[in-house]
Amino acid sequence: MHINHYSADEIIQRLEAQGYFANKKIAYSVLNAIRPGGAPLLVEGDPGVGKTSLAKAVAQMLDIPLVRISCYEDITADKILYDYDYQRQLLVVSALREKLNEQVKNMDLGESIQKIAGQAEFYGRDFLLDRPVLKALTMPGRKVLLIDEIDKADTEIEHALLELLSDFAITIPEYGVIQCQEKDRPIVFLTSNNYRELSQPMLRRCCYLYIEHKSYEEILAIITARVDASDEFRQRVAAGLEALQKTNLKHMVSISEGIEWARSLRTVFGCETAADIEGALPYAVGALAKDRADEKKILHTLKSVPAAGV
Repeated sequence: MHINHYSADEIIQRLEAQGYFANKKIAYSVLNAIRPGGAPLLVEGDPGVGKTSLAKAVAQMLDIPLVRISCYEDITADKILYDYDYQRQLLVVSALREKLNEQVKNMDLGESIQKIAGQAEFYGRDFLLDRPVLKALTMPGRKVLLIDEIDKADTEIEHALLELLSDFAITIPEYGVIQCQEKDRPIVFLTSNNYRELSQPMLRRCCYLYIEHKSYEEILAIITARVDASDEFRQRVAAGLEALQKTNLKHMVSISEGIEWARSLRTVFGCETAADIEGALPYAVGALAKDRADEKKILHTLKSVPAAGV
């Protein structure tokens, strides 16, 4: 079926087939992003709610490549847009210099450089390195471009991405404009943990989706679909994961980590009932915690949780 004909319910079903459980709010945002001419989608929410996983699931759902940029504090534009292969340029210069040695030996430095430069297009396409944005604009066919944790990069990176987000193009001063064909436009997802406020020019170029924490019922449905266990076991796990969403942790527990924790309880500790889980908690908490302070908080929360989401 062509993506223009998907309904929100079909998006939910197709994402679920990839292991991602979406609601209608998420489904409609995805529909808008994947339609021809769809705007980039900025996805915000607390760590662990499924922002990055959504972009991955959409790529899997549509069976198209995923091109990912993981932002960090000191990332520079040449790491994400494009760069030149300076080592190759130097090798070409060296080779041409040997070839033209007789012709340039009586020239001054400026003249010899001009002579060598005339033999090769040093700022042509052959010397460009395909960083993720250039790759996403030039590779044939549709693809998902994920710009992950854009809020960790500085505002200079935002400004460097504005042309991509509005025109699906980048301007390279020495080369010109590289424009993506309409049929090959990437489906763009940006994620943010609200580490800092994003600029107005970037916000204006994107549609917006805030992913809430999942309810007990949603978590239980996910655990039921992904973990082979009794209803009692699943309810206890779902109740614990719901409570952890409300716990002040340095490293929030994601649903995917909760699934692995539940599987560990079953396969490593042999838990089958809520009572079994209670006995295993002091030993199994390491599957959820990332430091000592969180470990204590997680253990306290899980021991305080009733066996159902109440």
